[in-house]
Amino acid sequence: MPKYRCVKHQKIMNEKIENNKIQPYCVDCRTEELYREKLQDYTYNETRYMKEHKRIVRNERFSKVFESSFTVLFYFIILSFIIGSLLEGFFSLEIGAFTGILFCLGLSFLVFIYLIVKFDEPTTIFSEPTEEIIRDIVIVEKEHNEKAVENYKNKLQKEYAVKSTRIDEVDNMKGLEFEHFVAELLWNIGYMNVRVTKGSGDFGVDIIATNIKGEKTAIQCKRYKGKVGYDAIQQILAGKTKEKCKKGMVITNSYFTKPAFEASKEFGIELWSRKRLIEEMQKYEPRFTWEEFLNSYYTKPKGKPSYKNRVLVP
Repeated sequence: MPKYRCVKHQKIMNEKIENNKIQPYCVDCRTEELYREKLQDYTYNETRYMKEHKRIVRNERFSKVFESSFTVLFYFIILSFIIGSLLEGFFSLEIGAFTGILFCLGLSFLVFIYLIVKFDEPTTIFSEPTEEIIRDIVIVEKEHNEKAVENYKNKLQKEYAVKSTRIDEVDNMKGLEFEHFVAELLWNIGYMNVRVTKGSGDFGVDIIATNIKGEKTAIQCKRYKGKVGYDAIQQILAGKTKEKCKKGMVITNSYFTKPAFEASKEFGIELWSRKRLIEEMQKYEPRFTWEEFLNSYYTKPKGKPSYKNRVLVP
């Protein structure tokens, strides 16, 4: 894949999705650029931003302070009864309880004042931007970009499977045409003595060939739109026995049902689903490689002097 190095920071660039393309960019350059934008915006709207910032801080301060104070007050009320009980030996019950409550209320008030004084002013969206704040934003942005690029490449993998092979043509083939196509494919990937059967009385065997291990193999071809079921396994088992083959295979441009898949494991039948068929087609006749296809979805980094030509990264 193309990789670029930032001339200014000498770092390999990260990637993001822009205009349905993979766009390399430098995280440090992005941080500096965003910091300039935010600072310029803050300077232009400083009065309004400061007012909004103070309003948010004020609301948050009193919310947290009162929440903490009520919790402290609750425990101090319990403590007041304990203190009142201890003072009963020196004073009457009423005086002891009253003294304990006054003591705890006084402590609660002091704690309330302490919380206000020690309250750490939070950073809000209206705070004056700093390089640390902007770098945190860019890191979150970078993580989001990495996930987006990964999902985008996964989507391209599916497109590549179709566009790099003739699977779209295969889907429109007739049954016999598909059989001859599979026979040619098997021959080109290393199977020997490949021949297509006559069609009638073949007990479900469409092709007979010798696989790469030298084993005589009976092959059934299913050019389907729906899933291939359990009956295909039964047919190839019968055909394999009739043709005195050691191995049996079912090849389709579609997929297999769960019962068919389980039966194939039980009876030792090899299955080629659409995915496996595409993989084998890519070995023999890819129109272009995955690297070539993916490269077509890359764009060069923005800014004339900001990057070097693509570099190889181990």
